[in-house]
Amino acid sequence: MKNKPLPVESWSLWKVVLFPFVVYGIWASLSIFIPYFTPPAFFIGLLLTMAGVAGFILVSRGQRRTGQIILYHAFFLIMFVTAARAWLVIIGNVALWALWMTLLMGIYLLAWALPSLDPKLSDLLWREQYTPETKVGKAVLRFSAKFLPIAGASGALFGMYATREGHDNLAFLFVGIAFSLLSIGLSQVASHNFWKEDQMVEQRSGEVE
Repeated sequence: MKNKPLPVESWSLWKVVLFPFVVYGIWASLSIFIPYFTPPAFFIGLLLTMAGVAGFILVSRGQRRTGQIILYHAFFLIMFVTAARAWLVIIGNVALWALWMTLLMGIYLLAWALPSLDPKLSDLLWREQYTPETKVGKAVLRFSAKFLPIAGASGALFGMYATREGHDNLAFLFVGIAFSLLSIGLSQVASHNFWKEDQMVEQRSGEVE
């Protein structure tokens, strides 16, 4: 069964390139300027922005799954890099920071692989984020609904304000925790959605046979 065409598949090439470049560029600016501008941060931000553009182009040309994977990871990694730069300010020691970021990257990859490793646990985490059954899950959902739309803006504004007021560590701790949780949590959600789509395709194929 073929997927229904997406509106973006009828867009002209300049729209397909410009839209993700602007959206990803705005988010990448957080990772470039938090805590301050550096050439490596600019290069990484530009690279992830161009990856987002490439993924969007693939989606617009019918390569939906490949394009979506690239799109998602580019976006999640922009948030991860933003968190990493904030954690460097908090930790200070480069060796300890590298160890901490290696651990977080391992969790990020584990979150992406979780549907294949433990489908039941992945489904539980997915349901608790969409249709929570526990009090904790419902509280997290309510918090996320209010927090996610303003996460980027609040992180940037709070970071600039707190830095000016002399509360650098508090500001960067907020950014590090928030963007670490967002990148890891969204990685699991996106991966589980792909897994659910594959399960539905297999079920339909079995019914046809």
